Amino acid sequence: MIALISVSCQNKNKVDRGKKTGTSSKNNNTGGRQTTLSFTSDKTKNTINNEHPFTLTADKASLSAPSVLLTTSAPVDVGTNTEQEEDSSETPLGEMLSSDTEGDGTEDFELEFTGTGSRNGNETNSNNSTQTELGAIQKYLKEVQKRVAAQRYPDEYKQRTFWIYPKDPYFALHEDLNPNVSYIPRIFLWNPKILIKDYNKKLNCPTCKKYSLKSKGYGNRCRRVVDITDLFYILSARYECEGEQCGASFMANDEKIIRQLPKFLQCQYPAYLTQRGGLSKVVGDMLRPLM
Repeated sequence: MIALISVSCQNKNKVDRGKKTGTSSKNNNTGGRQTTLSFTSDKTKNTINNEHPFTLTADKASLSAPSVLLTTSAPVDVGTNTEQEEDSSETPLGEMLSSDTEGDGTEDFELEFTGTGSRNGNETNSNNSTQTELGAIQKYLKEVQKRVAAQRYPDEYKQRTFWIYPKDPYFALHEDLNPNVSYIPRIFLWNPKILIKDYNKKLNCPTCKKYSLKSKGYGNRCRRVVDITDLFYILSARYECEGEQCGASFMANDEKIIRQLPKFLQCQYPAYLTQRGGLSKVVGDMLRPLM
């Protein structure tokens, strides 16, 4: 059986204070039941009339899954869901991002200094504060990239560390009162090829599996990683196959590259990367029980 219900609500505000009345009337028809409700209240000196008649049709024959149709005579903005469904093929947490043969096309933060910045391929142009922060980070990352690219063996590795730490704000601001120094992040420098030379090991090309990989500088983008208290960036080296017919190139944070490293060097990599971002291993391990 299909029941047709029509409800009309009318709100009025009058001058009399403290007076509230309510009336209701019911009419039974063969096609269904019609109910009219009217409420009157006084709070201000203004009189406001709002009517929103609507018709509700419900199918009572299906108790387990009733069908409801709602139509309105006045336009009602119910919102529109414009979000796209997430790609189900995204790399799971804990699995390293695999670079394609063209390089690091999926990296999420460009080193090129543009003044506005870009994340995940989208330009960020929200406000001056955001532009200042992204511009300061990009400029700093580009300076670090040029410095380590000019060194055969980075100074950080000579100091027996993977990390490039910024100056503490107290000392940085004491030298120069520039707020950009407060945006400088930590950087993890990842170039394992020059580290495994001490063990007489080489990295093989994952594509052709015939030739070794040679160094090709550092990538022009960094990976942004979310940690517990802050963010840090991974500056990774790029390797290219020595075979002229192959010519494939890979980032050093590629899973196929990391799996060729000794276990004690693999565990030094500090992040879980996906196609859309990165988490530090500390954060990722904390979230593991929730999966």
